[in-house]
Amino acid sequence: EEDLMKSEALEEAKKNMDVIYKKQKKITKELVNLLPYFVNSTIETIELMTGIEAKKEKPELTKMELDLNNNSFVSSSLGFYGDIDGMVVLIFSEKLTKKISQILLGEEAKTKEELTDIVAEFANIIVGNTKTEFAKHDVEIHMTLPKVFDDLDNLKSLVAEKKAIEVKFYFDGEEFYFYLT
Repeated sequence: EEDLMKSEALEEAKKNMDVIYKKQKKITKELVNLLPYFVNSTIETIELMTGIEAKKEKPELTKMELDLNNNSFVSSSLGFYGDIDGMVVLIFSEKLTKKISQILLGEEAKTKEELTDIVAEFANIIVGNTKTEFAKHDVEIHMTLPKVFDDLDNLKSLVAEKKAIEVKFYFDGEEFYFYLT
């Protein structure tokens, strides 16, 4: 344990964990150019694992106000750094998360904790697939471990009013939001 606490890897992780909590930067051309890699790896992961086809709306530049109709959502944030820094926020409707759990586990998640576990697992898989996609295009990027939020109020305190590119998807009519900031 002492070796771990003094390790170079831990120091590097501490130094870069603040990428999620940085003050707002502009949405840059470089960040916009990365959008397809993030979106494609995210959507392909969900489609592949669930067999549910995504219907995508047009991306738009917006502020992350997160004023969704109700608080029946589970979300995750993923920080990234390297050739470019930023954050991805994934927001799943509870209904979509329950459908995903039914497909993957053979039974519907019943508790908020089970829902957050499903989203955490998906976020981890998405991190791996995104890193692979970037490597194919010679983009060096490191990603933090996903942070999962069981309600949007907890997420709002982290991302409120940040500028982001929003892409809204539907899987079997259920909402899924993707933000890149």
